[in-house]
Amino acid sequence: MTVTDRAPASKPSPPPEPSPLRRAVATARNLWRQLTSMRTALVLLFLLALAAVPGALLPQRSLNAGKVDEYIAARPVLGPVLDRLEAFDVFASFWFTAVYALLMVSLIGCLIPRLREHLRAVRSAPVPAPRNLSRLPHHHQGLLDAPVEESLDRVHDLLRGWRRTTRTEPGAVQAVSAEKGYLREAGNLVFHFSLVGLLVAVATGRLFGYEGSVIVIADGGPGLCNTSPAVYDSFRAGAATDGTG
Repeated sequence: MTVTDRAPASKPSPPPEPSPLRRAVATARNLWRQLTSMRTALVLLFLLALAAVPGALLPQRSLNAGKVDEYIAARPVLGPVLDRLEAFDVFASFWFTAVYALLMVSLIGCLIPRLREHLRAVRSAPVPAPRNLSRLPHHHQGLLDAPVEESLDRVHDLLRGWRRTTRTEPGAVQAVSAEKGYLREAGNLVFHFSLVGLLVAVATGRLFGYEGSVIVIADGGPGLCNTSPAVYDSFRAGAATDGTG
């Protein structure tokens, strides 16, 4: 009998902890993935619609500052609280702007990868048909009493409007692959990019647009020279303009 002394097995050393920079990068990556998901975009779109409700129910300073003052005077407790929460300037408030900006970032970050994948799929050929048809969930196997070229022509006629390709294998075996659904995805992308364009146009109008009205007397009355906002009876400037331009 031979006795051998074995050294006790050493415990495996724990993996090194990631550096604070690596943890911060991983956290930022996870937050970006959550923000740019379609589920987050839908939630933000719902929050944007919900945040616009006070703007329809409460008087707004941009439309009628007098009614806002009357509302606050009639409710001395609730009115100042709503005023501090910018409930009378809903569409220019910080919380509405935050939801708006997050929705824009979420939509753009979600749509650009989808557009890239769609373009790559459109340029690529359809997936080859498997040699073993039993791999397909729905398949049928049979014999056609017709020449090969005629059978291929019939298949191509049935698949008109599909993206298709024909593969010839050794031994005179020919296979046809076809795909569809790209037009539906293209319409979906066009719709969502149109929504982004609409949000950009609304934001641009709120920042750089202005509205003014003036009563002009007809039949020889004084005209209007819009050199100053003072000539208007009412004037509302955008968030990024004061009317002096």
